[in-house]
Amino acid sequence: METSSNGDISSIIIASEPLTEDSTAWSMIPFQTLCFFDHNDGKPKVELKPFDID
Repeated sequence: METSSNGDISSIIIASEPLTEDSTAWSMIPFQTLCFFDHNDGKPKVELKPFDID
């Protein structure tokens, strides 16, 4: 997630692999997991839910 000058989240990038050599700022989403993003008054909300295919 990237923050704008006023502190609001301005963008989110989802990639299958880290896009930079320094991967310390990257978070891994577990296999078979749905990822939901919401913008609530400038505060990001991320929700992860297992995707069951049984």
